[in-house]
Amino acid sequence: MPSSVPASVDRRTLARTAGLRQIHVPRLEEVDRRRAQLWGLSLLVAVGVPAIMVAVGLDGLPDVLRQTVDLRTARLAMLAMLVVVMGYVAEREITLRRLTSLLVEERVMTASLVNRVEELNLLLHATRAMNAALDLPHVLAEISRSAAGLLRAESVVLYLLDGSRPDQLAAVAVHGPAGVDVGTVEPVDAGLAGRAMRERDALLSTEDHPRGRRTGVTGGMIAVPMEVRGQLVGVLQVAAGTAREAFTEFDLRGVSVFANAAAAAIANARSYEDQLGRVASLLDADQAKDEFLTLVTHELRTPLTSMIGLLSTMSTRASSLTPDQITEFAGIAQTQGWRLDRLIGDLLDSSRSQRRALEIHPEITPVDRVVRSAVRAIDQSTPDRAVRCEVPDGLVRVLDSDVLLRIVDNLLSNALKYTPADSPITVRVSEEARGLRIDVVDHGEGIDPAMRRALFDKFTRGADPYERGGLGLGLYVVQALAEAHAGRVEVTETPGGGATFSVWLAAWSSMEQAPAVAAE
Repeated sequence: MPSSVPASVDRRTLARTAGLRQIHVPRLEEVDRRRAQLWGLSLLVAVGVPAIMVAVGLDGLPDVLRQTVDLRTARLAMLAMLVVVMGYVAEREITLRRLTSLLVEERVMTASLVNRVEELNLLLHATRAMNAALDLPHVLAEISRSAAGLLRAESVVLYLLDGSRPDQLAAVAVHGPAGVDVGTVEPVDAGLAGRAMRERDALLSTEDHPRGRRTGVTGGMIAVPMEVRGQLVGVLQVAAGTAREAFTEFDLRGVSVFANAAAAAIANARSYEDQLGRVASLLDADQAKDEFLTLVTHELRTPLTSMIGLLSTMSTRASSLTPDQITEFAGIAQTQGWRLDRLIGDLLDSSRSQRRALEIHPEITPVDRVVRSAVRAIDQSTPDRAVRCEVPDGLVRVLDSDVLLRIVDNLLSNALKYTPADSPITVRVSEEARGLRIDVVDHGEGIDPAMRRALFDKFTRGADPYERGGLGLGLYVVQALAEAHAGRVEVTETPGGGATFSVWLAAWSSMEQAPAVAAE
């Protein structure tokens, strides 16, 4: 902290500033002048009186004066006057010494008060600078710069607790030759900063830091933990170096106050970043909602419009339509109805999955019939596509038949969208130790490796989504249904090109086994 007293600052100015009653107190220079006058007087008396006394004893005095004055009496009177004068001088000297001591003490107090005022001004400016911006990197840099200016320190390192690793401190801002780079991670149980964090107290070390000796940074160090509402944020470590004298307890108190303001500034910047992230998430969610509504409207309206048009034609022109045309129109309307039912089912399953409300109802299920019925429905809706079904005849297991049907239906619909018209699709069912394995194999374009991670996310669609149609919920629903049925799903590359989706479902040979295995 600064230790000099400005020449323009005097006691009266400080008294007016503090609202104190002004009292006339002589300045130190006036006391010195009075002391010089006093000692001059004492010297004059000390020399003059003995000279007169000597003169009295000499024959040089006039006879008239000799006859009038008793020499013995005169000498005694002058000696008494000398004693009185010297006593007065001694008393005044003691008084002036006391006054000098008080004035020196007053100047020391004035210097301390001025230092305190300057420190508070520096803290005020530093706090304003730290809170002038809410950008976290800018705030961190300003904290390190302000701490160096406040203590006239050579280097400053600002450590923050790593949220993912609470046992480590990460250097996020460095000012001066600290021997530490931004991004350096140190354990909490090492170093002065780690000790200050563990003890939650400001520490002053007058010994050279080992890293400081290697990098040329010498002198004392201060480490102060930063807390906000009892929550540790990080540590501020300051090194005096060669730029100033050693740190004192006064410096320790000042930087402790500064650390509290710095912690509050960091908390404000982080809160601001969190709010920005929430606003961005809300904007993204709002945009996603608008896109979803547009997509749902388009996907639901297409089959509904087709069904309404076909039924309107059949009702208004029934007499002019042939039986074959009526059968054809009814088949198309039925296909569009199945498509509409699938879309609504995906939306419902997606909502239930998000609310963890998917329920599984195991029952004795003819697996071969359920799988073939799903393939047959696809054949009827897309008669120009070749779908091959490989499932053991008479395969019966205890599982949720609706889950099995929806998984096969969604996987087949997905394969039809992303494979050429002349590319075959195979549905293969096999038994395993604890259930069934369903494979849907296609030989289409395959899956871009960059999309594999997001393939089963909600509303994820491949290339040309509006041309291929769909809500991007099919694979998400497949994964949700598989996991609800104590299973899983994965995708691999088909040999020769294409994609193979494999689903494992828990299945049991009898109803008695289902509850026990399901509980496990």
